[in-house]
Amino acid sequence: MNKKLLTKEESEEYINNGGKIELVPHIYLDQKMCLKYIELGGEITNVPKRFITTNMCKTYIKKGGKLAFIPPKFVNHKLCKEYIEQGGALVKVPEDYIDQLLCISYIEKGGNIKAVPRKYRTKKLCEGYKIQNIDDLEYIPKKYITKEMVKEAWKRGTDIKYIPEQFITKEMAEDYIEESGDLKYVPEKVLSEKMVSKYIEKGGNITSVPTEYATIEVIDNTKDVNKVSRYSSKEQQQIVLRILLTVPKTGLIKEEIKEKYHVSSTIIDKVLEKIKKEDEKKYIEIMNVFDNSDKSQEYTKYYNDYAAKIVDIVKSVGPIKNGRLTKEQRIQFSYLLGTADVKSDIYNIYDFLYDQSNKPEKSKKFVVFCKSYLGFKYRNKKTGFSDMDITEEQEFLMESGAKWFTPVDKEKYFKDRNGSPLKHYFIDNSNNTVEIKEDDLDIILKYLKTQKIAASDCIVKEACARYVNGELEIFCDELTSGNYLELQKEKQKTKTL
Repeated sequence: MNKKLLTKEESEEYINNGGKIELVPHIYLDQKMCLKYIELGGEITNVPKRFITTNMCKTYIKKGGKLAFIPPKFVNHKLCKEYIEQGGALVKVPEDYIDQLLCISYIEKGGNIKAVPRKYRTKKLCEGYKIQNIDDLEYIPKKYITKEMVKEAWKRGTDIKYIPEQFITKEMAEDYIEESGDLKYVPEKVLSEKMVSKYIEKGGNITSVPTEYATIEVIDNTKDVNKVSRYSSKEQQQIVLRILLTVPKTGLIKEEIKEKYHVSSTIIDKVLEKIKKEDEKKYIEIMNVFDNSDKSQEYTKYYNDYAAKIVDIVKSVGPIKNGRLTKEQRIQFSYLLGTADVKSDIYNIYDFLYDQSNKPEKSKKFVVFCKSYLGFKYRNKKTGFSDMDITEEQEFLMESGAKWFTPVDKEKYFKDRNGSPLKHYFIDNSNNTVEIKEDDLDIILKYLKTQKIAASDCIVKEACARYVNGELEIFCDELTSGNYLELQKEKQKTKTL
């Protein structure tokens, strides 16, 4: 409107035609004009407070107005009821005005039960509620949930989380697993092998599978690398019993069972003892496989040879001072061991490295170390051990002479554990700071490969330090000569002189 309102009559006519009250000069405004403005859908926030009345507030609410815009002194129970009758949100009603009748009215108008305070969710209110979503069942007390409610909720989703067990059917459970890949809320009374298999197929966690359904097939198919070890000791024994009873047929030896199902010797021995007491004939059949099979004998020979080799390597490293390897000893040990993961290996055999007065082969940690880490080479000799996919990085290490390893990834050298870039700087013989870049690392790793030297952290670090001085070939020659430690001692003597 461009024309200025000059009289009260003009102002009234303007408002009656849907005009904006804020454009009317205050000298012409009155209560009647303001009420007309509200009746035509105006906002009460634009009305001067001196003209607002109880009747005006009621009219505003009836027109779909917001309760939050009503001045507090005009808010009362009747007005709140009117607000709810017009489809207003219960959460906008002040707590002092919410009661049972108001909540029932809210539900009858299609409100969501989630907004109703817990104390007002009575049987009558719940029975009158029309299910809008399957999650609504979370907000209905379980004692008031009926079969009909569940039926309506199931049309709107397949989550059984809030459905009382007595209403969950086999078909519901199957749909739930298919949709969510979860087993957590499926009651055992409707659980079946088919459901468990589907759950495992979808990558489910083995620990959610009750032990009675943890069949050999289920354990074999789980993507969880920890397999049986996810269960308690008692549950592990129940599962291992099933596995051991099939040994005469499958021909699995003890070491294969340990590795394939991630179970300890202690658990296997306990179960064997139980079988021996209850069925000695079956026990003898199992032990015949364990003790006399070609795989078992080959494994035993390989372990003994391997253990002897490790003893020689340990002795070649020399005395350990203060329980710690020097940098040179660590490099020597890594090279002779042929592993890319020398750091963790050293920790695993710490006991017998620290005290060489005892025979290493008698050390418990030495035995654990050998049996745990010798597996890769043996498994890939195609002697019947479980197959393992070999990555490109693993092939690189096999070719480079590694006997077992973790995959070598260049990112390990160029990123920290949070994925942030790392800078690698080394000081050359001229006291200049030189950065090792990714291209440099490529050259170093490729050269180590040609020399059949496993790329452990300590070897790569020393190789980088030598590389900046043009001594990479010399370093590798020192390692492969078999006299690495002696050569380093000579160098130290020369520096001292």
